[in-house]
Amino acid sequence: MLGTAALGATVSLPAGADELVPLRIHCSDGSQAEQLKIVADLQGLGSGPRLPPAERIEAARRWLAGQETSAGEWLDVPNGPRVRVIRHPTPRGALLQLHGGGWCVGAATSGEEQLARLSQATALTVVSVDYRLAPEHPYPAGPDDCLKAALWLLESELGQGQLYLRGSSAGAHLAASTLVGLGARAARFAGVVLYYGVYDLAGTPSRLLASDAEHPDLTPTSMEEYTLWFLPQCADRRQAGISP
Repeated sequence: MLGTAALGATVSLPAGADELVPLRIHCSDGSQAEQLKIVADLQGLGSGPRLPPAERIEAARRWLAGQETSAGEWLDVPNGPRVRVIRHPTPRGALLQLHGGGWCVGAATSGEEQLARLSQATALTVVSVDYRLAPEHPYPAGPDDCLKAALWLLESELGQGQLYLRGSSAGAHLAASTLVGLGARAARFAGVVLYYGVYDLAGTPSRLLASDAEHPDLTPTSMEEYTLWFLPQCADRRQAGISP
């Protein structure tokens, strides 16, 4: 793992967090020290007073936004979100990609260079969904966008071969929710790849009983904060569409 020394930045973080936080950086401009401070503050790891929530989200979006490359192009899903498409010249199918970011940050262009390499390695056209973000667009906006993109893919010329679904963190949660929403049509996907997702938004025992000191890379406090931005007025977090 890369630590802060390897990145050329010095930030005061809890022991071990300096190896975890930098791996979440995907930006190409600005100072690395400032980027680390923003991510640390967003996750509740900073040493000083935290920025107000709106400022934290704005700062994180600015520094963690993806970067467009020549490999991708934008398409509009009818009555739905934009998608970023990375075409393979001779595809055997398509991969529907849902980015992470606590339902609040990130973009369809997040990790686009990596997605372009993934497309070439797998002979799949990658379709990355630019779903709406909380807190401006709370539940069910993001899940609705992902489901619309999946339904569109099933009927589009891009979805004629084998289909796969991929998501990380909040994106993994949205991927699982999309499968629930698809019902029997979920069988069209030959495979699903989910990385470190959160699937029970009511909180599993390990999350509810954990302390921030035990999990400095992503604190239970910050997890609950993300969840409240995503679900500001939800009485039952165990609904199938919310906790798949």
